[in-house]
Amino acid sequence: MPNTCEYCGCPLDENDVYIHDNVIMCADCYDDNTRECGCCNRRIWNDDDEGDDNVTLCASCRENNYTTCESCGMLIHENDAYYDDNDDYPYCYSCYHNSGRRKAIHNYSFKPDPIFYGSEKIYMGVELEIDSGGCDD
Repeated sequence: MPNTCEYCGCPLDENDVYIHDNVIMCADCYDDNTRECGCCNRRIWNDDDEGDDNVTLCASCRENNYTTCESCGMLIHENDAYYDDNDDYPYCYSCYHNSGRRKAIHNYSFKPDPIFYGSEKIYMGVELEIDSGGCDD
């Protein structure tokens, strides 16, 4: 086993040896170049961190336990995701509760966005109202 750190080259004693992915490091290089996954506590390289500023994540924990908010892109745990009845997209708490389209009762001046179903051939009809033709009954 080498007696120097493979990153900085400093000499190592037996109590100051850290090994990650077969790379031998001193304590400082180990702390500077690796971090612990916030979900499974497995040690990963800093470059392999798939989390955000709030949580460190390895690739498997990110894929199996986390998603991103459809509206703002924030990383959220699957258990903290909110889903709208109209779609299957995940939303964070604030985007779900602050979105205007999720309100059940709208104000008087609310006008929904129209939905057009393509530019197919247009069919029109005539509504014909028939009364008694001027007869008083």
